[in-house]
Amino acid sequence: MLEFIGFIIKLIFGGLLGGVCNYNREETSNEVSNLFTGALIGIIGTISTSFALSKNFDNSSFLLGIMIIASILLSKTILNQQNTKVGVREIFALIIGWFVGIGNILHGIVLTIFLIFFLIRFTENKNEELEND
Repeated sequence: MLEFIGFIIKLIFGGLLGGVCNYNREETSNEVSNLFTGALIGIIGTISTSFALSKNFDNSSFLLGIMIIASILLSKTILNQQNTKVGVREIFALIIGWFVGIGNILHGIVLTIFLIFFLIRFTENKNEELEND
């Protein structure tokens, strides 16, 4: 029962951190759709790694690799159906979902903070270059 509660907590954190990764404050038209897409990708990553580690096989690394590849293909399929291209935010949402699924929730939070800092600095530098030209 405790494993199931831990799995639910991982899903919640994976969805929240994935949604935060896909938030773009400059885009106002599809904010909810972007947040939902990021949360869904984070949950897919969380489910794939958490499921692979929950099975007690002797060689669980092979299953973990298969689940990571499956989560990449599933995320790409979902993004293609929504006519969205794969970008840095979606890739980071999937990677953070993997970290949370493995059980490193703190690492997922640190990666999310790093992503937000990186994207803010990148957009500020890009805006400055556009204004200087």
